[in-house]
This record gives sequence, C-alpha cells and structure tokens, in this order.
Amino acid sequence: MKINVFIIFIIFVVSINSLYSKVQKITFKPSYGNTLTQADVDNTLKEYGLKRSMLDQDKNKFECIIDNSVMYVGKSAFLKCGIINLTLSNNLISILDSGFQFCMLIKKIVFPESLEEIGTEAFGACFDLVSITFPANSKLKKIKKGGFTFSHITNVSFPESLEEIGTEAFRSCSKLKTINFPQNSNLKTINKYAFFKCNQINQVVFPESLEKLDSNAFDECSKLKTIIFPANSKLYKIADMCFIGTSIIEVIFPKSLINIGETIFSDNLEKMTFQTFVIPCNNFTESTWFITHLCTKKRSNKVLTIKVPNGSKEQYNSWIQKCFDNENKYYSSQSIWKRDYKRNYKIVEY
Repeated sequence: MKINVFIIFIIFVVSINSLYSKVQKITFKPSYGNTLTQADVDNTLKEYGLKRSMLDQDKNKFECIIDNSVMYVGKSAFLKCGIINLTLSNNLISILDSGFQFCMLIKKIVFPESLEEIGTEAFGACFDLVSITFPANSKLKKIKKGGFTFSHITNVSFPESLEEIGTEAFRSCSKLKTINFPQNSNLKTINKYAFFKCNQINQVVFPESLEKLDSNAFDECSKLKTIIFPANSKLYKIADMCFIGTSIIEVIFPKSLINIGETIFSDNLEKMTFQTFVIPCNNFTESTWFITHLCTKKRSNKVLTIKVPNGSKEQYNSWIQKCFDNENKYYSSQSIWKRDYKRNYKIVEY
C-alpha cells in the first residue's frame, strides 16, 4: 500500500513539473488600433500566469506569435520577456525603441517583407540571438541606434532597400563574421560605431551606393584585413578613426572620395592608392592628422607606399609637406612639444 502511494506521489510531482515546464504558444493582439503596446503584452502574459523579468526569463519563457493585425510593435512592448521563438506579423511596419530589448532567449528572427524600420535598441542585448533573416523583397530602410548590439549574430545579408545603418547598430557583436551587401543596394550611410568591436569580420565589400562612412564605424574590428570599394563608388567621406584598430594593410580609395578624417587607419597600413587628387590641405584640417600619422609610421619600420596617378607626384608631395607644416604650426601655437617621428613613406606614380 505504501509503495502504491509513493508511486502515485511521484507521478503527481512529475505531472506538475511537466505542466509548468511546458512552453506555451501565445498570440498577441492590440487592444486598440494596430499598435501592440507594453500594456497589451503585460495583460496577455498575466492571462497565462507569466510576467516579464530580467532574471527569471527561463521560468517565464514562451513562444511569441504576433497577430497579423499588428503594424507597429510599441516602445518597450516585449522588454525583458522570455521569448524563445518569435513569429512576427506579416503586416509589421516598424518595431519601436526597445521593442524586444533584453529578450535574452531569442535565437533567430525572420523579418517580414513589410518591415521598414527597426528602432533604437529594438533587439539590443538579445544575447542568444544568432540568426536574422531579411527576405529578398524587404522594404527595410533603417536600422536605428543599437538595433542588435551585443547579440551573437554570426552573419548578416542586408536587403537592397536598406538606406542607413545606425550608430552602434551591431556594436560588440563578437561572433559576427560576414556582412553582405547586395549588388543593387541603396545603402547611403554607415553611422558611428556601427560595427565597433565586431572582431571576427575579416572582409567588407562596400556597395556602390554608399556615400558616408562615419567615425569609428569599424573601430576595433581587429581581424578586418580587406576593404573593397567598387569602381563606381559614390563614397565621398570616411570620417575620423573609421578603421582604427583593424588589420588592413592596403586600401584603394574610390575616385568619389573628397573628405578623409583624422587617423582613419592603424599604423600597419602599408599601401594606399589614390585614383585622383581630391584632398588639398591648405589649412589645419583633418587631413593633416590623417597623412602625418601614416607617413611617420611611428610604431612600424615598414615604409608606407602612396600610389598616385601619373603626373601628380609633385602635387601629392606638396600636399604632404603642407600637412607637416600645419601640424608643426599647431603644436607651436599650443605650446606642445612637437612630434619628431621619422618620415617613412614613398610616393609612386602609376
């Protein structure tokens, strides 16, 4: 009799544990209109005996289905929720700021064609996120600040429609190895720190449409060795420290480039090629710091080779000398001890 009671008790305990460990599928709908709000999510979770939690997401995990009536996921709607599987609305237009921030159990996301914008930190600190997919006919135009920061995404193929990658959008995505831009990309801007410390990326082929690389965009991408700008590139600006902390040893600047920021490469750069003379330096400008930093090569004994079009060698020599003159004037005016590194470069015409 005692054995039978014990067996019944064990079956009861196992049944209770199975009940609570079973992951529930929950469909979320807006209480009003087409925007799913934080209150809508909280009310729905309450019906299932769940809650949002920073520390107990595993105890409050669920599969999330967002109803097709939803066009906007509101600000912080699913903040800190234990989502393990996410199905988005086929009519979704925008995911607002912090929409899924700190949803630390999400592993993959397939975005709908209709999506046009991913808000600030929408998927920030989704630490388990390893895969994001954009459909071929995506309407996505903008990924805003910190959209996927600190995730574990391994590769990204951006859609043609994308026009802007926001500040810190993929910051510290330490597992990110490849980023791909389609041939007919509409991308115009990669903002500050967009791929900061994505230290597994080794090559980037930029699209023709790109016009601006903002400061520190690829800063501390330590394994990045190769960057390629297409022949018909529209790039006009590379801002301060864009590729500092990388392993790039050679770069061919596009003809479209007219503005180069301060110290955009590390000292390991060995060769850079200009296709046209576009960077005169008559006053103290960013280009002074850019060229004097590279031409002194203070941490390396390797000679920097500067390749320039036939007939422009003297023009470049004059520009570099003006850069050094301007730097010396600046240090003198600021009563700062002048840098006196050995100039270690050569100019070669092609």
